Formats: sequence, C-alpha cells, structure tokens
Amino acid sequence: MRGFRFLCWFIVLAVVALRVAPAAVQAQFSSPEGVTVPNTNWIEVVADPAFRPVRIAPPEGLLELQGAAATFTVNYLAAGLYYGTRCASWPEQAKLAFDYAARIWGSLLSSPVPIVVDACWATNLEPWVLGFGGTNDLQANFRNAPQINTWYPVALANALYGSDLSPNRSDIYVALNSGIPWYFGIDGNTPQQNYDFATVVLHELAHGLGFLGTMWYGPDCGGENHGCWGYYGYPDSYDRFIQNGGRIPLLNTAVFPNPSALLGTELTSNNLYFNGSSARAANGGNPVKIYAPRIWQPGSSYAHLDYDTFKDTPHRLMVYAISAGASVHHPGSVTLGILRDLGWGLVSLDLPLKVYLPLITSRR
Repeated sequence: MRGFRFLCWFIVLAVVALRVAPAAVQAQFSSPEGVTVPNTNWIEVVADPAFRPVRIAPPEGLLELQGAAATFTVNYLAAGLYYGTRCASWPEQAKLAFDYAARIWGSLLSSPVPIVVDACWATNLEPWVLGFGGTNDLQANFRNAPQINTWYPVALANALYGSDLSPNRSDIYVALNSGIPWYFGIDGNTPQQNYDFATVVLHELAHGLGFLGTMWYGPDCGGENHGCWGYYGYPDSYDRFIQNGGRIPLLNTAVFPNPSALLGTELTSNNLYFNGSSARAANGGNPVKIYAPRIWQPGSSYAHLDYDTFKDTPHRLMVYAISAGASVHHPGSVTLGILRDLGWGLVSLDLPLKVYLPLITSRR
C-alpha cells in the first residue's frame, strides 16, 4: 500500500473499523441532511510506459458558452502538509491549466451548488504517479438521495440535495506531482516527451465526482486474498452498478459474502463491469468493462475503465495510465454515462467529439 494514500496508521485502522462496522445505523440518519463520513481512499493515475499519443479536443462549443452549468472553485493550497502529502507553492501556468480542466467539467455537469476543490502541488509522490485524488466526504440518506443506505460523493450529494451539506469543508482533493515533465498548454499540442497537465486534472476530478467505489482487497479485509466493501455496512453509488461477467452484482452477499475470499477472487478476475443504463447506452448497449487486474493494484484497481478495452478509444481518459504526448480534453460518452447513472445531471451525452492522431516521427 503506497504511503501517501493515507494520513497515518490510525486512519488505516479507522478504515478497517468502518468496513466491518454493523449496518444497523439507520437511526443516525433521521435528518434531511443524512450523515457524512470522511473518505480515505484516494485514486491515482500513473504514467503509461507505452507511448499512445493522441489529441482529443474538448467538447465542441462548450467553452464558448456564456456560463457553466456547474461552478468549480479551486483552492490552490499553500506550501505545507495535507493528507500526508507535502505541497509546494503553485506555478501560475499550472493554475491556468487546472482552471481550464475545471471549466470543462463545469460545462458538462449540472449543479446548483459550487464544487470546491483543494489542489496540492505535491513534492513527495512516487516518480511514476502523475497525481491522485477523490472525494473528501461521503454522504448517505440525505433528502433526494437516489438510493437509501448508499454513500454519495459530497459534490454529487450537494447537487442532489440542493445546498451544501458540508459548508466548512472542500468537496474534492487533488494532488499533482510537481516532479513530472508537464505540458501546461491548453491547446492539446502536447510534446511527445511531456504529460498533458489538463488531462490529468480532468481525470482526477472525475474520481472526486464519484468515479470510485468502496471495494478493497487484502489484509484489511481479514485475509491476504479477501475482498470487502462498505463504510458502516453501506456501499457507495458506484458499487451498486458493478457486476461480474455473469451479471451477478458484487454486492450480492448470498454469492459473495462481505468480506470473503470469493469476493477477493472477483475483484482480481479481469471480469468486472459497470452495468448502468446510461453507461450501456454509451457503450453500444453493453456493460462497461472495469479495470480488475489479476493482481490487485491499490489506487488503480476497480476505479478505472479497463485499460486493454479503452486505451486506444475516445474514452481513454479514465484508464489507469496516461501516456506522454497525449491530450484528452473530453471525458468520453462512457464516462459521462457512468456519472449520469451515479446521479449527476449532465448537459448532454451526445456532444461532437474530435479525435486527432498526431503524426509521430520519433520519440526523443
């Protein structure tokens, strides 16, 4: 388990307690606001060792609109220690590219509540990690929640509820690796030796918006090969759509007890699918394959589109690894379909998409 993903050992112990706590806590959720728990599961994106250059333009016409359907407020954190990550002062070029990526999401999503992001210019990430992020809090059983006894990322919960459920906290945390050879331009013309900063920001913000679940694997689940899920016995909204290739939901405890080695086998089966109706519609009527490699990858497994299926498609933004020389400024209709299934209101799933394959003569 990579050290930067958790504040310290007491948080790891807290996660274990949350996962095994009994589900009989409904009495705590009697108010319209429901209840909030902190998230401790950060999702990372890594540098792709393969070279897959591409240029995918932003949603056509959206950035020219007079206003966004959702507003992002980005707090560029000052130098210091946050969530176990050392952060330095932000370069101005990086801020401009971050704002651009946030504007893309703001033009696609619908929310009456501003989405607040804390952003760290990280100095202590492993050299292959481009960044990590996720939701700060999870909210359950609030008024207008699509499903009861289900955790929702707080930005989505706010949008559904209609006002800020955690007014004194940010909604999303994102850390970007300051040691990466970044390209901060927003024109999509990323040099082949650089990584496109806006692409990585767009990717990590998607995790904060809900592209992540509560499934886990290993000793924290009671055994080396065990899988488990949930906080206080509840899954999150993403978990509720995950099935295996036989269309059996992973939350079916009659088949896959929680925790169990049987569930662990499914999580490392290379045979998991997101089976929401909007995601299927965007994927030719088929469930969307999710990244579930034979060896569990903390921070990558379960929370990305399957790499082999989507790495060379217009939906590649949400695979676990991003190539140098690639700019992906459109989430793709599959990712948008997943977010709609989770509960997000979206401007459209049928926006014009332009993909440019650059002519590459060599890689320096």
